[in-house]
Amino acid sequence: KEAQAQKKADARAAAEQLKREKAEAASVLALEAKVKATTQKKAAVAQRALSTAKPGATINLFGLFGGQDGEGAAPQVSKPARAAQTKKSASSAPRGVPTISSWKQNRDGSISGFISGSPSFEDGDAVTTSAIKGEAAEGVVVQTGSGSRYYLADPAKAGFSFFGGGSKSAPAKASPKAPAPDNRAAAAAQKAEAAKQAAAQRAAAAEAKKAAATQKAEAPKQAAAERAAAARQAAQERKEAQAQKQADARAAAEQLKREKAEAASVLALEA
Repeated sequence: KEAQAQKKADARAAAEQLKREKAEAASVLALEAKVKATTQKKAAVAQRALSTAKPGATINLFGLFGGQDGEGAAPQVSKPARAAQTKKSASSAPRGVPTISSWKQNRDGSISGFISGSPSFEDGDAVTTSAIKGEAAEGVVVQTGSGSRYYLADPAKAGFSFFGGGSKSAPAKASPKAPAPDNRAAAAAQKAEAAKQAAAQRAAAAEAKKAAATQKAEAPKQAAAERAAAARQAAQERKEAQAQKQADARAAAEQLKREKAEAASVLALEA
């Protein structure tokens, strides 16, 4: 009776554990779908911005995927934004600040040049930032209205043009590589995958525990069945032995009866 109660308790516990594991796995799958949808949405926003931008418009490329110009925000056409500020010259770019070389400041306050040290572009790519605050100067760190910072190295020489129209031929504009994916989205996807694997491991452990509980509950039944079979076999053997004993007794009685009859016949013949 106690074994039966323990079996039922183990089965209920295993069922509850399996239910929790299934719910957790469903939650993980939902999180993965959300991360995937967010990434696809950001890619679609970037594609729309690039395809619908007017010729000559300055697009904030660093904000497409949660970069320095804003996290997940739609790209914006820069507007002139100048404010008086004092900047100190530096001999080299501070750590983590991209460098723009051979640069020039455009009429809208943006900076065009060749970038290096950026996680979103190859070194040497031609880029145009959004409008910066204040005036640009060699050896200073400038900041855009959205907060992006760039170190300005040597400016472009006179007559130099990035997009044609100067006394010298402009170098071919390099195609920027795709912005790096949002680190947080990657971390969320990695966390979701780890949670999914952990949930699968716990589900497997719950199944193993359930199987062990079932086997443990079945063991007494199997032992009882084996004992019953042994008892039946022993009873059958005793029955057969008893029947054989009775048959031997009857045969002995018949033999004795025949011997007595023969002895009586001999005595009668002698008389």
